[in-house]
Amino acid sequence: EAQTMPDLLALINGTKVQELPAAVLAAVLNTLATKAAVGDLGAMALDVLCAGEALLKAAVAHNTGKPPESAVTVMVRLCCSCGAPQRALALVEEAQEAGM
Repeated sequence: EAQTMPDLLALINGTKVQELPAAVLAAVLNTLATKAAVGDLGAMALDVLCAGEALLKAAVAHNTGKPPESAVTVMVRLCCSCGAPQRALALVEEAQEAGM
């Protein structure tokens, strides 16, 4: 398990996330959101959001194109922790349009 946010980002960026099982994607996305909520991300906020977006995209692909509600919920938490509430709202709208 990655101990710091930079370690976790390196782990995510060094992995072909689309090849991870859905359960692992959910766990990694949740870990990312949890670590983001307890720390000051500063300049890492954009990198954290990009990593989260990659995990969400892979989760959607595993779910035949429909966003998994749990992944969207965690991604909304992540967006809020990263200071991107507008992106959080957009994710909810996109998920609803996709049939979530």
